[in-house]
Formats: sequence, C-alpha cells, structure tokens
Amino acid sequence: MDLRSLLDQPTDVERGAVDDLLGPPDSGWRGGEFSAFDGRVAYGGHAARAQRHLLLPALHAVQDATGSVSRGALAYISDRLTVPPAEAYGVATFYALYNTDRPGHEVVHLCDDIVCAQKGAEDLAAVLADSGREWERSPCLGQCDRAPAAMYHSPGRGYANAAPVTAEDVAEVRFDELPHGVIHQDQDDLRLLRRIGRIEPTSLPGYQESGGYEAL
Repeated sequence: MDLRSLLDQPTDVERGAVDDLLGPPDSGWRGGEFSAFDGRVAYGGHAARAQRHLLLPALHAVQDATGSVSRGALAYISDRLTVPPAEAYGVATFYALYNTDRPGHEVVHLCDDIVCAQKGAEDLAAVLADSGREWERSPCLGQCDRAPAAMYHSPGRGYANAAPVTAEDVAEVRFDELPHGVIHQDQDDLRLLRRIGRIEPTSLPGYQESGGYEAL
C-alpha cells in the first residue's frame, strides 16, 4: 500500500520550516506548485537524491517549529527529498524524541537510562507525575556525566538541555525563559568541557581569559 494515500497537506509553518532548511522548491516534482512545464518534464533526480542525508535535519526542523511531525510534514519532506513516505515514516518513528502521534506541546523529556536512574531520575519522575506538567521518559540524552538529565521542548523555540536537574527544576521550569539549545548546568567542576557555551571557540583571548595556557 502506498502511504501517500494516508498523508495530509503540510501547514504553512511546517512548509516554512522545511523550506528554511532546504530552500524553496524548484518544481512541482519537489514539493512546489505544478506548472505546465512540470507536466512534460521531470528533472532534479540526481540533485534531489544528493539531499537525502537531510532527512533527519528536515524532521528535526519541523519538530522544532511545531512540536510534532505530522502526516502532512512527512508528505512534504518526502516530496522535497524524493524519499519514499514509508522510509521517512520509519525514520521518524524510530527515534524516541520525534513526536508523530499527537499535536505538539511543551514537554519535559526526562532521561531514565541507567546512570540517570542511579542519580534519582525515578524520584524526578514521581514529582513530574504529580505536577500536572506534560512529560515523557527518554532514552539517553548524552549527559551521563551530569546526571540526572532532562531536555525541555517548546514548539517554535526548540530544545534546551538541563543537567543536573532537581525536582524544583523539572516541576517549575518556565519554557518561555529558556534560550534555544542552552545547557543549564554548573560546569565549574568539568575540565575538558567547562568552556562550552561560555567563550567564543575561535577566540584566543577568550581562551586565555578563561584559564587557557595556565598549565604551561
């Protein structure tokens, strides 16, 4: 069965998120409006296939913008990248952080992998369950060294990571005050990663001001 028959039209927001990443569609065969010329000639095959590696970024762009990856968004991404809808759906449903079955909303993703579990993730889960806040269990968020970890997602604003988090953090977080992509954590006891988010990585003076070359 062709999944295309089950798909919907993308919203303007979904279309805009994909177009911001890929640029505007250049033909009806790649998500644009069909013209009389498109009805006679199909082009762009090699160029479109060369962009198939952008499937994950395209899904992520839509999820960032709307909080979910709808059937309409899947249809548009499939058209833009000439990826079969079944393949796009398989990728979107494989990764736990993509939301494909409900409208987007503000949500707390709480890591419950082994390290975070040992550091009190289940206690945080109990707090979230009583808080009335939308939350979900998540596989590893890549912050095992600062467990327990959480990730906040606000549609239209994107994601913000937090580690280590407390019960107060996850229950009372203000999504409208979270800058996109910022890791909220105390980095003073880190070594290799302590400058992340604090200095301009290409600035030698910034490196020196943050303690660079002190060992020498």
